[in-house]
Amino acid sequence: MRLKMKLNQKMILYILTTTILIYFAVFGYVSFSSKKMATDDVEQIADSYAREYANIIKSGIDVDVYITRTLSQVALSYNKLPRNIWNEIYLDMQKNILMFNPQFLSIATSWELSAIDTAWDKPYGRVLSGWYRENGEIKFLEKTLNTEGDIPGSNYLKMKTSGQQKVIDPEFYSYSGKKEDAVINSNVSVPIMESNRFVGLAGADNDLGRFQKIIEKIKPFEKSYSFLLSNNGMFVAHPNINYVGEFVNKINPEYFTKVDVIKKIQKGQNFSIIVVDKDTHKKSYVSFASVNIKNIPTSWSIGIVVPFEVIAQKANESFLISIIIGLIGLIILAIVIWIISKNITSPLIDTTKLLKDLSLGKVEKSKKIKISSNDEIGEMAESLYTLTKGLNRTADFANEIGKGNLDAEFESLSDEDIIGNSLLNMRKSLKQADHDEKLRQEEEEKNKWITQGIAKFGDILRQDNDNLEKLSFNITKNLVNYIDGNQGALFVINDEEKEDIKYELKTAIAYDRERIIKKTFTVAEGLIGRCAFEKESIYMVDIPDDYVNITSGLGGANPSSLLVVPAIFNDIVYGVIELVSFKKLEKYQIEFIEKVSDNIASTISTVKINEQTNMLLEQFQKQSEELSAQEEEMRQNLEEMQATQEEAAKRGVEMTGILDAIKSISFVAEYDMEGRLLDINDKFLNVLGLNRDQMIGKQQGFYSIGDEENPENSKLFWNDIRAGINKKKIQHIKFGDKDMWISEEYMPIMDIDGVPFKVLNIAFDITDSRRVKELEEARGKIQG
Repeated sequence: MRLKMKLNQKMILYILTTTILIYFAVFGYVSFSSKKMATDDVEQIADSYAREYANIIKSGIDVDVYITRTLSQVALSYNKLPRNIWNEIYLDMQKNILMFNPQFLSIATSWELSAIDTAWDKPYGRVLSGWYRENGEIKFLEKTLNTEGDIPGSNYLKMKTSGQQKVIDPEFYSYSGKKEDAVINSNVSVPIMESNRFVGLAGADNDLGRFQKIIEKIKPFEKSYSFLLSNNGMFVAHPNINYVGEFVNKINPEYFTKVDVIKKIQKGQNFSIIVVDKDTHKKSYVSFASVNIKNIPTSWSIGIVVPFEVIAQKANESFLISIIIGLIGLIILAIVIWIISKNITSPLIDTTKLLKDLSLGKVEKSKKIKISSNDEIGEMAESLYTLTKGLNRTADFANEIGKGNLDAEFESLSDEDIIGNSLLNMRKSLKQADHDEKLRQEEEEKNKWITQGIAKFGDILRQDNDNLEKLSFNITKNLVNYIDGNQGALFVINDEEKEDIKYELKTAIAYDRERIIKKTFTVAEGLIGRCAFEKESIYMVDIPDDYVNITSGLGGANPSSLLVVPAIFNDIVYGVIELVSFKKLEKYQIEFIEKVSDNIASTISTVKINEQTNMLLEQFQKQSEELSAQEEEMRQNLEEMQATQEEAAKRGVEMTGILDAIKSISFVAEYDMEGRLLDINDKFLNVLGLNRDQMIGKQQGFYSIGDEENPENSKLFWNDIRAGINKKKIQHIKFGDKDMWISEEYMPIMDIDGVPFKVLNIAFDITDSRRVKELEEARGKIQG
């Protein structure tokens, strides 16, 4: 028996059933697509955040590496000065770096003994000297290490043999020896290579605790968190402070189920994994971004963990809205069908067709049911027409939004118009997102501009650092060009007269051409002197027509802005940078110039030190040549005596005769290896006016009045003699009415085993030649 149904029942059954099926099919597809798009968006954002903060971490470590590399390069001048003078200058430099860089726990340099001690002939052994922080104080450190041999497998030996820079894997360390004072730190080390020869290692211990605050701030999504891993997989920073110092394969073994995380970090790869997080017990997306440091083979990695419930939240919100809209639509549709089933007769076909079209999303702007009745059917027709118009307006507005026209006009049907209000809220969110994106891009461009500028000037400062004039020109020219300025000048300190320090113009640039302008400013004189005195930047806008000429010394058209920046290093103003532009400078441009000025000051300091060192070396070489000419005759006599000394071991009797002959024409004395007088000839005693008992046991040099050429430290002098090295001295002796200059030769006497056991001293009276030289010099000054 066939079931008979009324027309309204059939309409409700067939139309409503069909609509529900279509609704669930479309709803399922849209929901799946929305979730997939939301997941992809969140993963991309997480990857982007990871890479962005990886660059921030990299910048911090790059600064440490750059400072350490600069220290290594400065160390190459170690043999330009006497060891004690150089050591004092270099230690002071290390202390200043530690003082002005709070991220450093210590600054120290290891010197190979073979490079600084000519008597050390072994390929191992080193001296470690520098500074470290302890309880807020900076303390001195000096140790002699590896005198029995370099430690196999040690980081020092690896860098010594490879010559590569390295960031050492982090560890907890306490300089006070107390466990509670231990901090996690890493060491940045740069070999000191002299003509491909390893002479030492510059290193700095860095406090890695500064990255903890950065990591704790990285939360791109609710319930997300981040962490920082070193090259060996150790947690350097983590929201859970108890994990810091632990290894990731121990704390998060679930990360290693599909990939070897540590190997990928060591290869410097960016990658991601999906795991069930150990702490939250929830499925999470983990994005890893490599922190690759220039010229450092050991890369680190930053990780961001995003729970999948956060990823799905956006899709779930859209899913919920779809359900509500669908239910409302189904309810409205059911009511319409029920009204139609009760009232429609002849217009049923047109109404049904229109409803089907609407259910399929087909909306025709001009279509309207032609029903003239004022009953429920007429109202239904009018409602359908209103709905059609509303959907058309909504579709048009959605299309405009899709085209990027966020200013398109649209009014919702009512305060309860869910679709219309949702579209208006979406437009508001898109506008805000567009505004935020523009601000982010502007900030990123500024940071990129600053980073590229610092790198560029790092290269410039490494060039021509032996020619202050050329270096100054390149600095000023590139600064003017980089900020798109018009004029610039660089004034460099002249501190030859400590009581009258001046700042002299080294170079001036006007429209990319050097202008030779001779100008000098004292401290507190004009803008240049004021900037040097106050150690603060001066920025001026709306400058009067004659202001630049009066204050800055640069001519030309009236500019819009004037910037004067001090170049400070170790609290000393080594130079003043002056820049003039027809455009007003931005705040980030001024900050960039102030940052670069510190590096410029450091380079100027190094160049001036190098110039002073070269000048001292030239003076020393000139004096050495003059002394060599005066001592040529004495050298010939000494060579003959040395030949005689070699024959002495074979012919003792002849040696006695020769010594007697020498004693008759020169001053002869014998000392033990501690410098105490053992014997002295009569000729020497007569000159000194003393008897033998008064002289025996006296220390070498007691009769000198301290006036000698090229004085040498007594301890080093006798160390050389004990090593079997002949030594020379020219001393001034004054006893009673006797005033004379003598030239002495100290020759160690060897036993049969070749070990020095006493010292023979032979001296000649050079008073006459000395006085002739003084008369010639005086005559030269008078004639000059």
